[in-house]
Amino acid sequence: MMRWHPRLVEAAKALNENRLDIAERLLKPHLMEDPFDVRAIRMLAELAARLGRLKDSEVLLRRALEIDPNFTGARANLAMVLGRLGRPSEALELLDGVFEAEPDRVGHLNLKAATLGRLGDFEQALMLYEQVLSRAPNQPRVLMSYGHMLKTVGRLGDSVAAYRDAIAINPALGEVWWSLANLKTVEFTDEDIAAMEAALARSDLKDDDRFHVEFALGKAFHDRGRGTRRSPITRRATSFGANIIRSMRIT
Repeated sequence: MMRWHPRLVEAAKALNENRLDIAERLLKPHLMEDPFDVRAIRMLAELAARLGRLKDSEVLLRRALEIDPNFTGARANLAMVLGRLGRPSEALELLDGVFEAEPDRVGHLNLKAATLGRLGDFEQALMLYEQVLSRAPNQPRVLMSYGHMLKTVGRLGDSVAAYRDAIAINPALGEVWWSLANLKTVEFTDEDIAAMEAALARSDLKDDDRFHVEFALGKAFHDRGRGTRRSPITRRATSFGANIIRSMRIT
């Protein structure tokens, strides 16, 4: 097994902790010294994708595959980037090679399910999500994606159940709360409100999660009226959510 350069180990740790500036400062000098290190190229491509520079990520991943056509990880990453670029047919073609090389990777199944969903093959996508969840049941983001797909095909009760399973595993996953609020048919319970308040009180809550939880909590209090006693957090969320609700004309 090829050993990792210590600089790459640090860069991988920085990426895992979402310290993108540090990862970039480590990766670029490394690639100046070794421009053929496909693992470093792949990591820089991941960094670019996280910053929304998807075309840059695509170029980097294609470069990695030129150097090493058998680099399955780069192929899978490229399929994901192409899907985000609105090119799911190209992504699906790449995934065929990924499955041939690594047929048992749950992550590849999840990526194929998302890609099929973008292509409108919802039933096949749902089957794949169910395979993923049978093999790795405690994956809140997979459950969330499954819930989105169930909502798309009109299975709203099953969608709510999937969202709530995701919340049970990770109550700080803001997009799930947002998704429940956007269904407009879910009445948030006292326990839901307590869970959202607890999430907002966390110092490590990511900005995107905070935005989504505040929206959902604001809608919860908006639906209940303004007579309930609330903490400063929930008063802010109420105002925040109500403003968005008015702008979106949610009733």
